[in-house]
Parts: sequence; structure tokens; C-alpha cells
Amino acid sequence: MPVLDSVNLAFQEGTSDKVYNVSLTEEGGVFTVVAFWGKRGAKLTMTEKYSGSDKSAAVAAYGGAVGEKTKKGYQSV
Repeated sequence: MPVLDSVNLAFQEGTSDKVYNVSLTEEGGVFTVVAFWGKRGAKLTMTEKYSGSDKSAAVAAYGGAVGEKTKKGYQSV
């Protein structure tokens, strides 16, 4: 499954140490945006943000997920 774009984000403040990893993939004309999130070093939770044939909707879902976390203070690692 080719990865079209991905980003690893992290947030640290006080005792909080979280990660948020998002990827945009394409296979057989189906675009998927998946996020893994949770405390650093713990088992991460997976959330599917988008799955479908509309590339522009997938790119928007990817950008929205990244934008939401960067507004909250997450930074690229």
C-alpha cells in the first residue's frame, strides 16, 4: 500500500506526553487516512479518518486531522 503522505506529531506539557501519527495511503483507487494516537510508549489506538475513492476528500481529511492537532500544540517529530 503506497503511502502518499504521513506525519508523526508529538505533544509534551507537564506530565502529558502524547503522539499522533497520520498517514494517507492509496491502493487500487481507494484512498485511506488512518491515525494512531495515544501516550508515548503505550499501545496506540487506531482511528480511520477516511476511506473512499475521492482523492480530494482524502487529502482534506488528512489535512484536517493534522491541522486539528497542530492547533492544539502538537509538533512534527
